[in-house]
Amino acid sequence: MTLTYTWEAPDVRQFADDWARSLPVILQELERAMTESLAIVESNVVGRTPVNTGFLRQSIGHRMRGTPGAIEGEVVSIASYAAPVEYGRKPGKWPPRDAIEYWVRRKLKITNDAEVRSVAFLIARKIGTKGTKQKKYWGKSSVPAYMFTEGLKVSEKQIDAAIDRALARIENRLMGND
Repeated sequence: MTLTYTWEAPDVRQFADDWARSLPVILQELERAMTESLAIVESNVVGRTPVNTGFLRQSIGHRMRGTPGAIEGEVVSIASYAAPVEYGRKPGKWPPRDAIEYWVRRKLKITNDAEVRSVAFLIARKIGTKGTKQKKYWGKSSVPAYMFTEGLKVSEKQIDAAIDRALARIENRLMGND
């Protein structure tokens, strides 16, 4: 005796066809939302970054990596001193004196080499022993600047809006309303 059972699932077949058609649209729009979100965060970070020479601001950018469906993005700086500016510096280690000397020449307008070295030594020693703390001067904050932390924080609503726009575009494209 043979018992045969046949089951047809046209809905499952249709779902698979729809999914194959939909997946590239979904991935494309989500990647677009990620790119838009990174640009938003980058702009907000750059706007909060203190300026001496402008190199730190210019060194900030964003990148994405991963595979379709598993992408991650980050806003980064290639400047070696970005972390101390972001978080401040704990006592214990002196900052590089050549960077301090350059700052002394530019900001304090001291030109005598011996005086520049002397002032830079005193500043480096104080930073090395006390660290850096949040201070207000002329209405602006010094280090730690928290430009990445605050830049991301103020970007959250804009990122949510970028994702909402991506979801709306996905819906429109899949429903044929684009």
